[in-house]
Amino acid sequence: MMNQTGEGAFGTNYAGAYLLLRAVLDARLPWLIAEQMYPNWGGPDGDELDDGDELDEEVEEESASVAPLLLALGLRWRGVPVDYSTTLDSGLAWMAGLDKAPGWGTLYSQWQQTTATEHVDFQKELVRVLFGQRMLPSDTLHLHRVELGEEQVALIAGSTDSDLWPLGQVIQTDSELTPILQEWAAWWEERTDAKPTWIMDAELQQRCGTLPPELEVQVVSASVAVNEEEDDDDDGEESGADDGATDEEQEDESGDFTKAHAQNRAALLDTMETLEEGRLGLPQLDLTVALVTVSLLRLWARWLRQFASSSTPYLLANFIRRDGTVQVDDAQIQVRLDPMPLDVVLELVDYFDPIERISWLDKRTVRYAIREQW
Repeated sequence: MMNQTGEGAFGTNYAGAYLLLRAVLDARLPWLIAEQMYPNWGGPDGDELDDGDELDEEVEEESASVAPLLLALGLRWRGVPVDYSTTLDSGLAWMAGLDKAPGWGTLYSQWQQTTATEHVDFQKELVRVLFGQRMLPSDTLHLHRVELGEEQVALIAGSTDSDLWPLGQVIQTDSELTPILQEWAAWWEERTDAKPTWIMDAELQQRCGTLPPELEVQVVSASVAVNEEEDDDDDGEESGADDGATDEEQEDESGDFTKAHAQNRAALLDTMETLEEGRLGLPQLDLTVALVTVSLLRLWARWLRQFASSSTPYLLANFIRRDGTVQVDDAQIQVRLDPMPLDVVLELVDYFDPIERISWLDKRTVRYAIREQW
């Protein structure tokens, strides 16, 4: 918790990350962190909370530290190469509510005990927020098996309506694929009262093996010949096509799904490459932080008019990834951003307006300005 006032303005690589505080608040991230105890944290007196304990506003304000997640998110939003032997950027630390920048080892240790299940549970809670914000209007999702580097592989689910991938889990073997998909499908249906349809390519279907009949699956491929071979092998049982549809209608539908799936995968790979820097070396944490990074960025971008549907790499490069200075006093944090050509877009949607009394900043107000204007 911050309790000191900074002296003078200091430079930071993370000035642009302060713009995303609006999305942090819109997503009710401090409340989600407290509700999920993410990462693991004790109650007001240092005791662990039982699963059935309720969190009121006072407990949320006083006990839940947003710092570990905001630090991890900021590192990916900015995407600069980091020196793991040094402390973190002071501007990033103040954004997370810390008046002293911690070292990498401290941040790593804060996450080290958080389990894969706890990471996935947090993803699901954020999905609930995205539903409430109408960011996930469809019950059709793309499934991708993605190599993350360093021999790490993950199953990731993406929205068909935007470059948004709300669910992801690191796997050790392909035998985990179908159980994860079953668990996601059951959870999705329970939360939405709608059975999701999963779009996957033929290679992923083969790796999954025989899929349970209760799963709604549409298998796509880059070539019609492969689709026809799959239909011959599986008698169309897992194609997801309407049995009453004509061959021409099924081919058109499959072609549309194939193109959309390829585009979704390409966007995912571009996004993961853009978020490569700033990882902590904990695979499920790094995957979860990447997915949350994208979710908050898309939540923030929805008011950017013609830029609302821009890709994650474009939004980061043209709005967020910039240096600047930060100056702190008892009442406010003044963020002076290096200028960018599209700043007029942010001015038109009032994204440079102050954000009043942020709870984890000791009720300080965050104010923005472009450095040329000072």
